[in-house]
Amino acid sequence: MKPDRTYELVIHAPPTSYLLKQAAGIQRGTMYPGREIAGKITLKHLYEIAAIKINDPPNALKSMEDMCREIIATARGCGIEIVK
Repeated sequence: MKPDRTYELVIHAPPTSYLLKQAAGIQRGTMYPGREIAGKITLKHLYEIAAIKINDPPNALKSMEDMCREIIATARGCGIEIVK
């Protein structure tokens, strides 16, 4: 809080796993990632999620390629397959 009692509020985008599950149309990920596939998304979905998440302040210095790699790793952990 500042001396004049004002403050700055930063609202982030939803978590990556939430956006991935919404794009795949599933309620929850798999309990066995790597062995089961809970859902599928396309590269277009991946790019759109990366465009949303790159605007968050912690991701401001990342490149789009790094952001996509991070989202791919999260998708694997949820059991979501990325198809062309």
